Amino acid sequence: MKKTIVCILTACMILSPWAAFAQAADQAEVSKAESVTAEEQVEAAQEAFSQGDYEKAMECYQAAADAGSVDALVGIGDLYYYGAGVELSFEKANEYYRMAADQGSARGQMYLGYAYLTGKGTEQDVEKGLEYCEKAADQGLADAQCRLGDTYFNGEYVEQSDEKAYEYYRLAADQGDKDALLMLGCFYMEGRVVEQSYEKAREYFERAAEQGSEAAFNNLGVLYDNGFGVEESPEKALEYYQKAAELENPEAFINIGTLYYFGRGVEQSYEKACEYFQKAADLGSSTGQYLLAHMYCDGTGVEQSYEKAMEYLQMAAEQGEAQAVNDIGNMYENGQGVEQSYEKAEEYYQQAISMGSAYGLISMGYMYELGHGVEQSYEKAAEYYQQAADAGLQEAADALEELKKERGISV
Repeated sequence: MKKTIVCILTACMILSPWAAFAQAADQAEVSKAESVTAEEQVEAAQEAFSQGDYEKAMECYQAAADAGSVDALVGIGDLYYYGAGVELSFEKANEYYRMAADQGSARGQMYLGYAYLTGKGTEQDVEKGLEYCEKAADQGLADAQCRLGDTYFNGEYVEQSDEKAYEYYRLAADQGDKDALLMLGCFYMEGRVVEQSYEKAREYFERAAEQGSEAAFNNLGVLYDNGFGVEESPEKALEYYQKAAELENPEAFINIGTLYYFGRGVEQSYEKACEYFQKAADLGSSTGQYLLAHMYCDGTGVEQSYEKAMEYLQMAAEQGEAQAVNDIGNMYENGQGVEQSYEKAEEYYQQAISMGSAYGLISMGYMYELGHGVEQSYEKAAEYYQQAADAGLQEAADALEELKKERGISV
């Protein structure tokens, strides 16, 4: 019996150094975990999020939140907002944004504010939404200031106000926010609220471009293209357009295409123009789609195809391009790429008119003058021409004068 006990004790003595080592290793891991700060956990979560490892992002955010990080609360809210690694839930996102906002997080306040403004995950409450957004802006969050500028500029959820928009853009621009710098450049370019100044506009565009704003590069190109505040130079304009195009700016592709179309600063080429309009169209630009449609309609730079023209016109129309809606009406009126139908033509013309298109008005004028699908009426035609002329369409004013001269119509 005694011998057996000794053997057991000997075994224990042999194992004890390894057990001690394992215990020490476990303690080291615990100490290492405890030594990672909440800030480092948030950084690790952000890195994991950028790599698509949402599970790890949640794990790190949760650890940081448990350690008292309000930034982590916002991060968890973002995961729920985008449905990244968790079931998408605006309600859950707002819960975390609210917790962060209540602890003074400017970003939490901004996100919660926009939840109230849009009614995402909560009952819409514009007053409360503005209150939270303004709290974030008052804390100096440039993103919140710029977003409020956008809200007032677009008149979204609030009464449109260039003055308030400018005020918020200026605050954000003072912190170097590239979007705010871009918008201030636009204000000076157009003379909105401030005295019009191409020089000031260029200054703000250049500052925004330094931070990689593709729209700013494009706008600098517009200044040189038109000689606004600088010596006109299509070549210089092209340089800026190309920088913007490298950043996938659709307007830049359109502008480069236009230079090739007219041969300004480059060798004239309809084929090249089509290539660039196509690139803009592929990026979802309704203007690019509309221009490409007309290239196909006329067979300029591409093989003529009414079917392709109609395809791109429909794409542009679906994005609210009123001129495209009117031109689809033209296609139906003339039976180009579609079965001829005056009824369909009138339907599209009326839709274009409801969207504010003066071309829709002149198209209806032609329908009545020619008696296409409607009882011919020079008086009705004159009424439509007059409305289109009042909207500033010279073509309509000319048509009205000709009608008066030939038919003795008075409006």
